[in-house]
Amino acid sequence: MAFLVSDFLAPPAQYERSLRIAARRHDLVPVAVTDPLEEEIPKVGLLEVEDPEKCEVVVFDTSGPEAKVFATSKPRGSRGA
Repeated sequence: MAFLVSDFLAPPAQYERSLRIAARRHDLVPVAVTDPLEEEIPKVGLLEVEDPEKCEVVVFDTSGPEAKVFATSKPRGSRGA
């Protein structure tokens, strides 16, 4: 028996083949870990965050409309899909 501990946020296509191979020899038990901060940003006001793709710093208002859009969008791998 093997326990697979993950947030399962990556698209399933990235790990499905590996899991099928492992499941041939082991009973796999998935354990999903979550972080409430990935689902809702606490309202703490203005935050300076760095966009790693653009290498620029932006100010993000956790109380503003951008935070509401973030809260209603699905996480990277859309865990529930």
